[in-house]
This record gives sequence, structure tokens and C-alpha cells, in this order.
Amino acid sequence: MPRSSLALAACAAVLIGCGDGGGDATIDVVYDPCAVVVETRRSSDAQQIGVSEAVDLWNRVAGLRLTLSGAKDLPRLVLQFDDAASIFHGVYDDERGVIFINDDLDGDELVVTAAHELGHAFGLNHVATRARRSVMNPNNLTVSPTSDDVASLRALWGNCEAPERPPAEPSSGDAER
Repeated sequence: MPRSSLALAACAAVLIGCGDGGGDATIDVVYDPCAVVVETRRSSDAQQIGVSEAVDLWNRVAGLRLTLSGAKDLPRLVLQFDDAASIFHGVYDDERGVIFINDDLDGDELVVTAAHELGHAFGLNHVATRARRSVMNPNNLTVSPTSDDVASLRALWGNCEAPERPPAEPSSGDAER
């Protein structure tokens, strides 16, 4: 029986040391949290609700406008579910830019794991548990994004609150553009 993508990616992450809470690992593919659509694959209705709640967490605490559907010109961050041993909650495959979540997770554990892996996709590294409580603590299943997590996100991307409505078209006399 072949090993799952989640287990393979998680094993690779452990081998390169991103699971040590060190915070200095380089993430190859990152997504701008101001301009990305989170696309779920291989998911049940309950899993889609969990991902939606994780997206809502980031939107509420960081003022983002992440969406599960949207403009066709925005990049798609794929989040898919896969079979894995219970020790693997989720992993962000930063070489392919894909999030894998353990198919067995549900409820709050699913929501927090998805929020954690979204953090990796936005460029956030693990935060050692002894340093502070964070959604980015390794093996975290309970801590939602904190104000420190938002500050870390904004340090990378700035304040990326998107307007509720698209900006007005520039007039023909507009010198800039």
C-alpha cells in the first residue's frame, strides 16, 4: 500500500528540521494572504466547513479577506485531505504550495490544524511552545491565531485589509496608473 502524500511530506519536513520550532526555516512557495483563494480538494462537507472556519479565523483576527471562491485571476492555494497516521495532523508542502490535512481530523482540531498550515502557506514558521502560545506552535491542535501571529503576518505582508468594494475605475485624466 503506498504511503500518503501527507505522510511523505511530513517526513520530509521532519528531515529538514522545520518541525523543531526553530523559526528560521525557509519556506519556498508562499501565498499573499491578501490575494489568494483557498481551494479544498478531496473533502467532505464537514471538512469543507472546518476549512471555512479556519479561513474565518484568519479573516477575523487579521482583517484578511481570504475566500473559498473568488476571482479567477487570483492564485489558488490547494488544501486537500489525505489518509495518514494519527501523529500527522497536517503539513504544508512548500515546494508544491499545497496543504495536506489528515483525513481523520474533525471539529476544532481540524480548524486549528488548517489555520496552522495556512500560516505556513503565508510564510510563517513554527514558534517554539516555550516562546509563546501561537497557532504556529508545532503539533498545535488547540491555539487559534493570536495577536502575535497577526503581528508576524503583518511584518511579512503589511496591513493587507482589502476594500469591501473594488476600487473605482481611474478617470481618463488620472495621471497615475
